[in-house]
Formats: sequence, C-alpha cells, structure tokens
Amino acid sequence: QGYFCKAQVLSTSRQLFIMYFCGIFLAVSCGAQDISGFAQDECGEECSLKLLQKKSRKETVHVESGAVPKQPCLCLFDTDRTLTAVQDHYYSPPFNYISFPKSGAEHVNASCPGAVNQPLSKDSAYPENFSGPSSTMRLSEFFVKYKQSFCAKYCYAGILSVGSIGGQVITAKNKSGYFHMVNTIEFYFNEAAKERRLPCSNPKLTFKGKECSIDALDAINSTPETLKPFVINIGEACYKKDPSLGHFSGSCKVDFVQNVTAYYKHFANATIPDENVYFFDDACVNVAGFQGSKYRARQISCSKRQCWHEPKTGFAVDNNLGVCGATSNEVESALTGPPHYLCTVDSDGKCDASYGCGNK
Repeated sequence: QGYFCKAQVLSTSRQLFIMYFCGIFLAVSCGAQDISGFAQDECGEECSLKLLQKKSRKETVHVESGAVPKQPCLCLFDTDRTLTAVQDHYYSPPFNYISFPKSGAEHVNASCPGAVNQPLSKDSAYPENFSGPSSTMRLSEFFVKYKQSFCAKYCYAGILSVGSIGGQVITAKNKSGYFHMVNTIEFYFNEAAKERRLPCSNPKLTFKGKECSIDALDAINSTPETLKPFVINIGEACYKKDPSLGHFSGSCKVDFVQNVTAYYKHFANATIPDENVYFFDDACVNVAGFQGSKYRARQISCSKRQCWHEPKTGFAVDNNLGVCGATSNEVESALTGPPHYLCTVDSDGKCDASYGCGNK
C-alpha cells in the first residue's frame, strides 16, 4: 500500500483504475493529494482560516494540547461537507475530474489537502445537477484521522443529517438504498476505542450495516429500543415543524440530540449530560440553532465556502456550504473554544448567506 501511495502520480484515470483494482483499502491509505492532483492553495488551510475568522470577528482557532473532554461525552456530526469533502471525481470509469465553475458566485476550488476518495462509495450530495452522473465519496481530513481525535478516544458518536446518507430509505417496513456510503462512515466511526464503537454495528444484528439509521419523523415517537445513533432526513422534520423553513433546513437538528443520548443510555448504559455533547456542522444556521442550549456546537469547514445552485431570489443560507469538510484543528478546538462558534457571519454576528462565495 505504501509503495503505491508514495509512487509518482499517474494520470487521473489510470491511477484511479489501479486503486479501484487493488481495492478500497489501498484507496483509504492514499492521501487526496495523490488522488486528485490538485495543488494546495497558496495561502494554505491555516492561513485561510485565520483570515476568515478575523473577518468574522471571532477568535483564532487554538488547540490546547492534551485537552480531554468530561465523560461520558457525545460527538454529533452533520454528514455532507462535515465528514465528507466536496467530490472531485465521477464514480464510474474512467473516473474523470468533476468540472466546477471557474468564477462567479458558484465557483469551487476543490483542492482539499488531506481529503481522501473512497472509490467504492457513491456520494450523491450536492452534485453539479440532479440528473448528472454519480460522484465518488471523499472523506474530510478530520474523518480520515478520526481515530486520533478526542471524539474517538473518549466520546460516543452520532449523526444528525438533513437528508439521507447515500440514498437511504429507512422506515419501519422498508430498508433500501445505496449503503456503501453509510457503511464507510460506520467503518471509520468504529476505528474508535473499542468501548466507543457503534452498538448498532454488531454483526449479529439482522440487517447488517443498515441498523444505525432512523428517519427523523420516526425518531420523534420512537421507543428506546428502536432508537438509532444516525438520525436522517431531519429536513423533513424541520419542514413539518415550520413550513417556512423549506425541506432542506437543519435548524431543528438540536431537537434530535436527545434521541441520540437516549440511544446510548439504553444500549451503552451511558448517561450523557447536555454540556458534554459536541455538535459539528458546516452550515451556519444549523449551528445557530444550538444557541441557548447547554450543548456545545461549532461550525466547521470555515476556510473555503461554496454557494451551491443559488435560487433566483438571491443567496440562501441553506446553500452556503463548506467545501473541504471538518479539519482536525476545528474539531479539537471545540474543547477549549466558546460553547457556540459561528464563522460565516456578517458584522452583526448573523449567518451570512453569501459569505465566502464568488471568490477565486
């Protein structure tokens, strides 16, 4: 594995063919800089992050070495552009690069140092258009190194997702969809300390690899026995709560934290205090929903943003996306930073729908 990762970079299509042929474990071990061929931004991730945070009048991220969270604790994550980075290759041969706008409001620089492609997993979130070809799942730098994080070492894990994960359809009577994406996420979560792994990944369960997710509308009335750590399609639950939010808002994600803590109370006998819950999301409005709670919430993927398919009426907060997903520094800084942290805000501290968009 190491030989191929350190070898001279081949052409895009041939290199990905070799990686696909050798299997997913080879792909996992190779860095994104070997897969994508993109050059790192001249400014660099840390430089960009500091400049962005200076503009938003927030503190510079500082990670205090050796910081340990109070336990038991829970780390909750958004999926798209948090655990994942923007896709940069199509899913099917010849695995061509995805072409993004070179300028304008929807410009995207897909260079994400440390991100890693998963050639056997599709990622259908935020494609170029909904009728276009499938794209390859790409993990964020943080998720690639998940087992090194405080979340993996000390905390339980869960997901609060606006949509499904890999096209899942999870109901009381039906389980369908493309599960390679959610299985990949489970694999990385289970790189954690043994006592922090997902109880739902027990191979003795009936639906192997499909037992960790529950639809948000089902979760509302679930019993402890039927709860899951991955709550999906929260956008529909937010819409039902307030139709003015539309179908793609995650501003009510805060309402579902208690479902995941109840899951771990039942399956791991862990009573997790509210102040020991850490939530990470690239969307400003989703993190803002946690303000006023005892939960700790932090916006991530701050250094590079994308305005995705903006409506004709102007920029929309739900369309302002992170590009590269969470970084290790962003997640670790939740231990020592403020309880609630937003980075894509205007001078009044409000979520700015156009923040970071249209920049080359």
